[in-house]
Amino acid sequence: MNRARERRWPVTAGHRAPFVVGVVACAVLAPAAWAQIDVPSGLADVHRAAPGDVIEGTVRVSNDGARPRTVALSLWDHRVRPDGDGWVAAGSLPRSAAPWIDVPSVVRVGPGETREVAYRLRVPPHGVDGTYWATLMVRPHTEGGAANGGSARTEVGLRPVRRFAVELVADVGGAERSHLAIDDVGLERDGDALALHLALHNEGGRWVRRPSLEARVLDPETGERVHTVRTGVRTLYPGAGTRARLELGDLPSRRLRLLVLARDDAGDVAAVRFDLDPPPDP
Repeated sequence: MNRARERRWPVTAGHRAPFVVGVVACAVLAPAAWAQIDVPSGLADVHRAAPGDVIEGTVRVSNDGARPRTVALSLWDHRVRPDGDGWVAAGSLPRSAAPWIDVPSVVRVGPGETREVAYRLRVPPHGVDGTYWATLMVRPHTEGGAANGGSARTEVGLRPVRRFAVELVADVGGAERSHLAIDDVGLERDGDALALHLALHNEGGRWVRRPSLEARVLDPETGERVHTVRTGVRTLYPGAGTRARLELGDLPSRRLRLLVLARDDAGDVAAVRFDLDPPPDP
């Protein structure tokens, strides 16, 4: 376990007791079409499934502009780790649903039109249980100047490109469970108060959609609760991890006990306990 970064509150002992829009800047060759594409169906499409099921799903894509637009669609795996998120090639993660999904690579959306883009998800008949997912990336297809009014003139510059990452999720069977684990716990000073930081992982085979964290500051002699802090955490898919921070405030200057609890959707708890030494005498 990490020791506290601030000498005033060293950690002396401890033991173990379930996408947003991405915007990037890039070079483009045409007037901006990005602002006119939207995905009103939402950024997650979740299916309860059994082995062997064939699921027909749709994602709605709209064009608010005055001209038709070509929209490109591609599958990726979304990897979430405490050191940051990233998209990797479809089928890279052990629980990727990308090999199960058929989806068109491009669609044409007329001006003012909302189009339902159909996809098919085929769950294998054997050897699958738990949560599987893939990211459907939706972005405007870059079109040349001639496609935007007949001009042969090309404009080059930096423009934002708006991409929608839609999570396609298959929650299969019922034998697998989630399993939260806490590590890399430490304390640091933030001005006049203390903050707890940690990494939270889902080591099970089913996602945790609403993980929660609770930090209890206790009197080690009486067990009386001195202070409690709670916070929600992002959805954690199997194998995912994230960092979290809880502000503990200005604690009493005496020996204390810190109990950190992480709960999954079923109410199962992972816990870590520490004793906090009082600040050393000046």
